[in-house]
Amino acid sequence: MTKLGIVGYGRTGQALLRYARRQPEIEKILVFDDHSSLPGAGKNEGSEPRFGLLTGDRHFSRLSDMDTVVLSPGVNGRTPRFAALKEQGVQVLSELEYGYRLSKAPFIAVTGTNGKSTTTALIHHFLVAAKISAVLCGNIGDPVIARVDQLREGKVAVAEVSSFQLEEIRDFTPRIALILNLTPDHLDRYASIEDYARAKLNIGKNQAPGDYLILNREDRMLKRYRSRMGRARRLWFGWSDI
Repeated sequence: MTKLGIVGYGRTGQALLRYARRQPEIEKILVFDDHSSLPGAGKNEGSEPRFGLLTGDRHFSRLSDMDTVVLSPGVNGRTPRFAALKEQGVQVLSELEYGYRLSKAPFIAVTGTNGKSTTTALIHHFLVAAKISAVLCGNIGDPVIARVDQLREGKVAVAEVSSFQLEEIRDFTPRIALILNLTPDHLDRYASIEDYARAKLNIGKNQAPGDYLILNREDRMLKRYRSRMGRARRLWFGWSDI
């Protein structure tokens, strides 16, 4: 039996909750959101003993009783309150990581500052046209956790992934990863472009030599960081020399 915390009650958080409610081995589910105007906020756990919806910072500490806390993409897990949870032994994961651990399908994952959605949709279209059973998920379409029941053996997950989702990964290992480009973005969340780049480069950190990392030869920042890109076989697209 496990206890699960969910942070963020938007589309991804609600998908996580729907999944968790179907799992009898999860004995306690706490959903936390900073916004106090959510429908159902302050729900009394007595009406559904294993579920509670918490709002407001004063309730955040209750997540320390959870075994795992899963973050929605918009939630910044690199803050002191999440550091405190980790120090107390709570496993803090992104929804991408959590869904990946539950799936049995290989992943093709696409990230980059621009062009992610178009590229992800095209890859999915090409696979379907080739009669390969592919599931579109991530930042495009449904969250991974919402499609996890379809991510079985014989399927391929095609996922658009953001820097936010890649911050709190542990085991996530796409069979094929693409980084389209790196330009300054989300600097309200990241201390520098280098900090942002590190989050993006997480996409390949667990890849093995039999995996593939596809990179834009035209992008100066990708060439600058190529020594930090893990062990996957690299394939560069574009025209300039690297």
